Amino acid sequence: MTNKYIDEEVAIEVAWQLEKQFQNMPRAGARHIICQIAEAIIAECVVNSDTEDIDEVIDAYLSERGYK
Repeated sequence: MTNKYIDEEVAIEVAWQLEKQFQNMPRAGARHIICQIAEAIIAECVVNSDTEDIDEVIDAYLSERGYK
């Protein structure tokens, strides 16, 4: 079962953390990549309702996969 609020929070956090990487990219392209990354995080259950520091977990995920 998914939690729509958590899914939305994941997408917002990914966008916020990667905003500088997308400064020179068209918004539609940036949104597409952000959604792909957020969907992967959600599918892998990296974040759930018990996650306390979503920003830190997502930062580690993005760093480990070379997005940062």
